[in-house]
Amino acid sequence: MLDYAPPHPPISQLVAGRRSWNPPSDPLSTVHNVRYLVGILALVTHRLLTILISTLLLCRCAGTVSFAGDETESTTLVQNQRFSTQTAAVGESIGAAHDVSRQQLVEPASQLSAIDVHNELPLSTEHQCPCGQYPHRFDCPRCSWSWQFLPDGLLYKSYLAGPKEARFASAWLHEEDRGWIWDISLGGRVGIFRFGTPGAVNPDGWQLDIEGAAFPRLDSEEDADMESADFRFGVPITWSRGPLEMKLAYYHISAHVGDEFLTRNPMFQRVNYVRDSALLGVARHLTPDVRAYSEAAWAFNSDVAQPWEFQFGIEYSPRQCCGKRGSPYLAVNTQLFEEHDFGGSVNLMVGRQWRGKDTDRLLRFGLQYFNGKSSQYAFYNEYEELLGFGLWFDY
Repeated sequence: MLDYAPPHPPISQLVAGRRSWNPPSDPLSTVHNVRYLVGILALVTHRLLTILISTLLLCRCAGTVSFAGDETESTTLVQNQRFSTQTAAVGESIGAAHDVSRQQLVEPASQLSAIDVHNELPLSTEHQCPCGQYPHRFDCPRCSWSWQFLPDGLLYKSYLAGPKEARFASAWLHEEDRGWIWDISLGGRVGIFRFGTPGAVNPDGWQLDIEGAAFPRLDSEEDADMESADFRFGVPITWSRGPLEMKLAYYHISAHVGDEFLTRNPMFQRVNYVRDSALLGVARHLTPDVRAYSEAAWAFNSDVAQPWEFQFGIEYSPRQCCGKRGSPYLAVNTQLFEEHDFGGSVNLMVGRQWRGKDTDRLLRFGLQYFNGKSSQYAFYNEYEELLGFGLWFDY
């Protein structure tokens, strides 16, 4: 670094504590020594600044830089890491480090690889590739974040035991006082835009969804006449990262009584049950197969219904595909409504499920037990206890 040779011992002797050498009293030699020490301080300062800058770059680039796709960025990160390693040992080998030229510390970008970067910069498990194909999630084309139109799968799955989730379902339920009824769900929820990882299995990111469903109830004891039908439409914005999921949504739901039912019951007083609500939902996977969730909704426009509604539950649903045998599942959901003084209903489901390997779609068959205020909002104030079986399909 300096082009002069002042009268001094090797730097390694000074660092090691060998202080038998006495500096000459010549003023010119003293000036040389001062200039040399200033040069050493400048070198150490340069290395410390390099550590600080490299640390900031690593913190900022950990979630945004594609290490395998950008050779220039990879070269910079490797240089900063090696500078940091050498500076940590400057107290022991400052003399030797002073003699090492900068050209020996920098390798051409063509000689670097993604594997070198991963070996030089070990990353936490948070940044590892979820599919296991690459050491880093940003190297994997399946796990890197990007904009997607009509993406596969959902970030925030429907509640398995939710009575008013948009899905395809058919359940035959029995009530002691009236016999068999047939509850049907005709609808679904799909993604429109996503900024996140691609694929339907365990994706991360942000997603805009759209949902819609009709929930007719047929009276099996009266030639399958339609008693009532609820209609739901919603626009959820969902987010997922690892085990945590969130949902912010608007939804509309309204209740309608069937013509056949009104014909048989001319004295029935129809109610105009309507809710236009904003809701916030939070879910967390306690294990890969167990999810707990809670949801709060506030109706800014309602008729008959009161503003507040709460929903929470827990479900066991294995994430791995089990082939033709399927796997068991169990789900419990509770709904509370302000119009019932924050009472409501409990819905329990148990049975077997089959999950799509690449689509993550779910087909379930099993038993259902419902107890509480009616899930058909045209009869919102009536008590029901239903037991039966059904078939459910979730996107």
